[in-house]
Amino acid sequence: MWIASAARSQTIDRLASERFGLAPEMLMERAAEALLQFVETRFSPPARLAIVCGKGHNGGDGIALGRLAAQKGYRPSLILVEPSAEFAAETQRQLRRAQSEQGLIFLERYSDFADYDLIVDALLGTGAKGAPRDAVRTAIETIQASRRPVLSVDLPSGIDCDTGAAPGLAVRADWTVTFGLPKPFSLQGAGLTHAGEVHVASLGFPAELLDEPTEGWSLGEEVWNFLPERNRNAHKGTSGSLLIVAGSDPMRGAAVLAAKGALMSGAGLVRVAALPTVCAALAAQLPEAMLIPLETPADLKHSLGDLQVDAAVFGPGLGRTFDPFLTELWRTWERPCVIDADALSLLAVGTPLPTAPCVLTPHPGEMARLLGRDVASVQQDRIRAVRDAARRYAACTLLKGPSTLIAEAEGPYYANSTGNPGMATGGMGDVLSGVIGTLLAQGLPPLRAATLGAFWHGRAGDRAADRYGPRGFTAGELADCLRPAPR
Repeated sequence: MWIASAARSQTIDRLASERFGLAPEMLMERAAEALLQFVETRFSPPARLAIVCGKGHNGGDGIALGRLAAQKGYRPSLILVEPSAEFAAETQRQLRRAQSEQGLIFLERYSDFADYDLIVDALLGTGAKGAPRDAVRTAIETIQASRRPVLSVDLPSGIDCDTGAAPGLAVRADWTVTFGLPKPFSLQGAGLTHAGEVHVASLGFPAELLDEPTEGWSLGEEVWNFLPERNRNAHKGTSGSLLIVAGSDPMRGAAVLAAKGALMSGAGLVRVAALPTVCAALAAQLPEAMLIPLETPADLKHSLGDLQVDAAVFGPGLGRTFDPFLTELWRTWERPCVIDADALSLLAVGTPLPTAPCVLTPHPGEMARLLGRDVASVQQDRIRAVRDAARRYAACTLLKGPSTLIAEAEGPYYANSTGNPGMATGGMGDVLSGVIGTLLAQGLPPLRAATLGAFWHGRAGDRAADRYGPRGFTAGELADCLRPAPR
């Protein structure tokens, strides 16, 4: 689905009313129903809810939630942090409806939220700009001090919808339920850590409003349509032949993990060119991989120059001793390739990419070197960073991290929607390079290989978290969870 800026979200709300008769009050009711459904999945009545409401439509959503929650047996308290006379008209109407609801408590004064099971942050919406002030700022301070679970309505209050920045204090949510379409705030800046788990509730907006193209797309199940079919007469030679140039004495496992990612995602043939010690590790752990031992890095071009493969992965755990020889190989390399890890360092010092289609897969530190920036500036504006790198290097670029981003020099950016914090451990990127390399070898163009590869890799991480627990699973265990593919 498309990713909507604050302006686009406000346009969708307006057009829903003007063209389709979905009045703001109706949308508030639907938002409250979606929020209540989410609460019911995690908290059972009579759980105590502190619903902290501002004066805008976001506060109206919270007031409507309080009324519906009281009807379901919860014990909600509405905390109104600003005078009701200042409320938006629709929010005032919601307040009048709620005032007759039994079991709903109204509080204008509060000291803390320690006695509540859940705090609902309904203070500020997508249109809010700048640092929170006065009563709203005090409410955010109290929410943060409570250390209670927090659900934010549409976005965490204090976070800028479009940039993810926090100009002042901001709510740090455990969950965010956002409406209509995903928003950029969860992809970068403070939003990366403040949004928690983000869930999208469609609210029944007409499809033509949600299908209007924007600058970004959130990947979903549609990417499985890119997965190449495997015909009945397929054999190893028609299922993608992948070369992996990876590994070094200190990082032998990188080659193993890249090869495992390739094999588990369906590569027909996997050849690994590496030093003898790396080949020995591969032989012991992955007998299915074919080995090309390199006695010295200088053997690289001589051993691979005439090799017949469909695609390549360069870089995982390779170290820097291969730099001059990889530079020479790339001058004549004409097959699609993934440029990962240590191979990315060559680009940062001006080495030209191969003329073949490429996918670059930097993590934030590597992206900072590619762009001549620091890591903080990359993370503050990840969308601009991935687009800038794609344009500078004229190659499909994948920026790893929460909500991995993918872009080409032209067109929208893509945000991955799978994966979890348990994947924050060594070797995960090596597996990803093997998956993307396999998809390139099977004929996918770079953008499709990168988007499907990121989604598939994240989905495998989610399976690993379900199987082994939310933390402590390894990259090898994630690779095992690449199977079963959806078809």
